[in-house]
Amino acid sequence: MVYHSVAEIFTEINGIRNRLCEGVKGLSLEQTALKPSAESWCIAEILEHLAKVDRVLVTRIGKMLVELEEATPGGGACANFTPFSLDSLIERARGEKFKSPVPALPDSGLSIHESLAKLQSSRADLLSMQSRIEARDLSQVTFPHFVFGQLNIYQWLAFIGVHETRHLKQIESVLSARESHGARASSTVPI
Repeated sequence: MVYHSVAEIFTEINGIRNRLCEGVKGLSLEQTALKPSAESWCIAEILEHLAKVDRVLVTRIGKMLVELEEATPGGGACANFTPFSLDSLIERARGEKFKSPVPALPDSGLSIHESLAKLQSSRADLLSMQSRIEARDLSQVTFPHFVFGQLNIYQWLAFIGVHETRHLKQIESVLSARESHGARASSTVPI
């Protein structure tokens, strides 16, 4: 996808967040605790990971925005947004298994409701910054991703959606595997 504006990025990441929330709505405790393998995360752990990453990114973006505003008060409108895509990063990551940095690992045993509340809180904080982000040229404001290197603020905003999409697919895979396993198990039971 090519992003043409900050508003387009926000529309995309909000749509992905809605799909994520809808995808886990109504799951039982058993479903959220199911691990497809010993080294895999269960759905509750995936959501805890997403909540941790989201909070870190929103906090970092907020701090960098404040620093920029203090350094160059008055900023003005960002009329020179350069369209970009993260397709090359997505393609590069396809099929790769990454080891999350320790601070992003799920370790608190949060319920999906607790993680969703944390995701909602960090999204509200990010949405409160949208007009300030749109008012600045943030194309040169960067910080490193542990795999993809330096990303600017716009790329980081879009990455939030890419990251959630990747984990949403994992959640769907866990649920699909459970359903397939349940169907196989029931089909082998003698009548």
